[in-house]
Amino acid sequence: MYLDNSDVSLSYQRGQAMLKRNFPIRLLIVCFTLLIALALVRDDLCSIQYQDGKKLFKAVLSYEVRD
Repeated sequence: MYLDNSDVSLSYQRGQAMLKRNFPIRLLIVCFTLLIALALVRDDLCSIQYQDGKKLFKAVLSYEVRD
């Protein structure tokens, strides 16, 4: 008796095609979620600092408003 795996392989291929098609939408949702979470948690999104013992790393984004 032989098992027929054609149904399983077809559903797997359809699932892989759907994952590739929905990837940009999923990436956009993740990016927006991260931005909203950062906006809720942090007061200032333009500076980041990390302290490890005596070392302090600080990155600041400076910007100007143009008229």
